[in-house]
Amino acid sequence: MSQQPLLMQIILSAIALLGFERVLNRLRARQLGIGIVVVWIFGGIIFLLFVWQPNLATSLSQKLGIGRGVDAAVYVSVAVLFYAILRIFLRLERQENHITTLVSEIALLRNERESKK
Repeated sequence: MSQQPLLMQIILSAIALLGFERVLNRLRARQLGIGIVVVWIFGGIIFLLFVWQPNLATSLSQKLGIGRGVDAAVYVSVAVLFYAILRIFLRLERQENHITTLVSEIALLRNERESKK
Protein backbone atom coordinates (compact mmCIF):
# COMPACT_ATOMS: atom_id res chain seq x y z
CA MET A 1 0.00 0.00 0.00
CA SER A 2 1.53 3.32 -1.06
CA GLN A 3 1.43 6.39 1.11
CA GLN A 4 -0.41 9.46 -0.17
CA PRO A 5 1.84 12.49 -0.74
CA LEU A 6 1.47 15.28 1.76
CA LEU A 7 0.14 18.62 0.58
CA MET A 8 3.47 20.27 1.49
CA GLN A 9 5.37 17.76 -0.67
CA ILE A 10 3.17 18.68 -3.63
CA ILE A 11 3.55 22.42 -3.02
CA LEU A 12 7.34 22.22 -2.61
CA SER A 13 7.62 20.04 -5.72
CA ALA A 14 5.58 22.54 -7.74
CA ILE A 15 7.85 25.36 -6.53
CA ALA A 16 10.94 23.35 -7.49
CA LEU A 17 9.52 22.59 -10.95
CA LEU A 18 8.74 26.27 -11.49
CA GLY A 19 12.32 27.04 -10.46
CA PHE A 20 13.62 24.49 -12.98
CA GLU A 21 11.50 26.10 -15.69
CA ARG A 22 12.80 29.60 -14.90
CA VAL A 23 16.43 28.45 -14.85
CA LEU A 24 16.08 26.62 -18.15
CA ASN A 25 14.29 29.60 -19.74
CA ARG A 26 17.15 31.87 -18.68
CA LEU A 27 19.63 29.39 -20.11
CA ARG A 28 17.77 29.40 -23.44
CA ALA A 29 17.75 33.22 -23.38
CA ARG A 30 21.49 33.13 -22.66
CA GLN A 31 21.01 35.03 -19.41
CA LEU A 32 22.65 32.26 -17.35
CA GLY A 33 25.76 30.23 -17.96
CA ILE A 34 25.72 26.45 -18.05
CA GLY A 35 27.72 26.20 -14.80
CA ILE A 36 25.15 28.15 -12.81
CA VAL A 37 22.33 26.15 -14.40
CA VAL A 38 23.99 22.87 -13.40
CA VAL A 39 24.36 24.10 -9.80
CA TRP A 40 20.69 25.17 -9.65
CA ILE A 41 19.43 21.94 -11.21
CA PHE A 42 21.63 19.82 -8.91
CA GLY A 43 20.42 21.77 -5.87
CA GLY A 44 16.82 21.38 -7.00
CA ILE A 45 17.21 17.63 -7.41
CA ILE A 46 18.72 17.33 -3.93
CA PHE A 47 15.87 19.48 -2.61
CA LEU A 48 13.26 17.24 -4.25
CA LEU A 49 15.03 14.14 -2.99
CA PHE A 50 14.81 15.41 0.59
CA VAL A 51 11.19 16.53 0.12
CA TRP A 52 10.12 13.08 -1.04
CA GLN A 53 12.52 11.08 1.17
CA PRO A 54 12.66 13.01 4.47
CA ASN A 55 14.16 9.99 6.25
CA LEU A 56 17.21 10.35 4.02
CA ALA A 57 17.78 13.89 5.28
CA THR A 58 17.35 12.75 8.87
CA SER A 59 19.80 9.85 8.56
CA LEU A 60 22.34 12.07 6.80
CA SER A 61 22.03 14.77 9.47
CA GLN A 62 22.42 12.25 12.27
CA LYS A 63 25.66 11.03 10.66
CA LEU A 64 26.85 14.65 10.76
CA GLY A 65 25.94 14.92 14.45
CA ILE A 66 22.79 16.99 13.94
CA GLY A 67 19.57 15.69 15.44
CA ARG A 68 16.96 16.27 12.76
CA GLY A 69 16.99 16.64 9.00
CA VAL A 70 15.12 19.92 9.26
CA ASP A 71 17.85 21.35 11.50
CA ALA A 72 20.52 20.33 8.98
CA ALA A 73 18.50 21.92 6.17
CA VAL A 74 18.26 25.17 8.12
CA TYR A 75 22.02 25.18 8.84
CA VAL A 76 22.89 24.52 5.23
CA SER A 77 20.38 27.13 4.04
CA VAL A 78 21.84 29.79 6.33
CA ALA A 79 25.37 28.98 5.14
CA VAL A 80 24.32 29.12 1.48
CA LEU A 81 22.48 32.40 2.00
CA PHE A 82 25.50 33.97 3.71
CA TYR A 83 27.69 32.84 0.82
CA ALA A 84 25.21 34.24 -1.73
CA ILE A 85 25.06 37.57 0.11
CA LEU A 86 28.85 37.72 0.18
CA ARG A 87 29.03 37.09 -3.57
CA ILE A 88 26.38 39.75 -4.25
CA PHE A 89 28.21 42.23 -2.00
CA LEU A 90 31.54 41.59 -3.77
CA ARG A 91 29.91 41.97 -7.18
CA LEU A 92 28.26 45.22 -6.08
CA GLU A 93 31.58 46.57 -4.83
CA ARG A 94 33.23 45.67 -8.14
CA GLN A 95 30.45 47.41 -10.10
CA GLU A 96 30.71 50.51 -7.93
CA ASN A 97 34.45 50.64 -8.63
CA HIS A 98 33.81 50.29 -12.38
CA ILE A 99 31.20 53.06 -12.29
CA THR A 100 33.57 55.33 -10.38
CA THR A 101 36.30 54.69 -12.95
CA LEU A 102 33.94 55.35 -15.85
CA VAL A 103 32.62 58.57 -14.32
CA SER A 104 36.18 59.78 -13.75
CA GLU A 105 37.17 58.97 -17.32
CA ILE A 106 34.08 60.70 -18.73
CA ALA A 107 34.79 63.79 -16.61
CA LEU A 108 38.40 63.89 -17.80
CA LEU A 109 37.36 63.49 -21.43
CA ARG A 110 34.75 66.25 -21.13
CA ASN A 111 37.29 68.53 -19.45
CA GLU A 112 39.85 67.76 -22.17
CA ARG A 113 37.30 68.39 -24.93
CA GLU A 114 36.16 71.70 -23.41
CA SER A 115 39.72 72.90 -22.91
CA LYS A 116 40.34 72.42 -26.66
CA LYS A 117 37.50 74.79 -27.56
